[in-house]
Amino acid sequence: MQIGVPLGLLMGSALSAYLISLYGEAAFIQQSWKILFYIGAAVAVIGGMIRYYVLESPLFQQILRRGDISRNPISEAVRRYWRKILHLMAAKAAQNALFYVYATYSLIYLTGIGYSKAEASIMVTIAALFEAVTELLGGLVADVVGRKTTLLLGNIAILVYSLLFPMIILRSPHDILIASIALGIYGIIHAISFAPQTAYYSELFPTRVRATAIGTAFQMTTIFAGGLSPIILTLLIGGRYHENWFWLSAVMAAYSMISIIAIIFLQETRGRELPA
Repeated sequence: MQIGVPLGLLMGSALSAYLISLYGEAAFIQQSWKILFYIGAAVAVIGGMIRYYVLESPLFQQILRRGDISRNPISEAVRRYWRKILHLMAAKAAQNALFYVYATYSLIYLTGIGYSKAEASIMVTIAALFEAVTELLGGLVADVVGRKTTLLLGNIAILVYSLLFPMIILRSPHDILIASIALGIYGIIHAISFAPQTAYYSELFPTRVRATAIGTAFQMTTIFAGGLSPIILTLLIGGRYHENWFWLSAVMAAYSMISIIAIIFLQETRGRELPA
């Protein structure tokens, strides 16, 4: 499931780079960007058709047969598990912020320090490819050493590498290879911190509210962490990409510390049966 995120990013950024190279930046901004939305709509229809034919999980089918379905799962999830949902939002904050930094804000930052939009899109494509490959490894590590340990290692890596990333980029001006590798490492780190989440979060909630509770934690984190991180960086860095580079490190370090502290207090679930 998690690998769909980098694959979607890879497809979008690769098509963006191709269309910009084909039509030019001005034409892409005026008209060609619509092609991406048409393709996205087609992919959404295909995804919906696939989901329609996917069976419900055996545990959900069991409570369905028992008539134990929650009549108001969002109310029940928030009322009974609001502390755990907030806890998981904090644990997910750095990973979610990192994704929006490397997938979206990096385009602004890279073009701000002299790369073209096509070059920046290619770098994001490479980073997404790195993540897609590493996502499988992240899941394997979580199954071997534990979900909590893997998340903790991933978030420590976010903290350490966020202090280094801007300096690597700025010390190698307009070196596409170095910049691509530097952004690709972000993709690898994101995969490690992202891969265990669906399995881990599923093991923390009962079947009655599992999808609702996980969805609430995921989507609310996107609003308050992922969605805000590029806005915060835009406000702090402005157009002074060389002078204010330290804000990129500081913001991601702050997110990382929040998540590391939250993860430390989570319970390990590897080897447990899913709660009914």
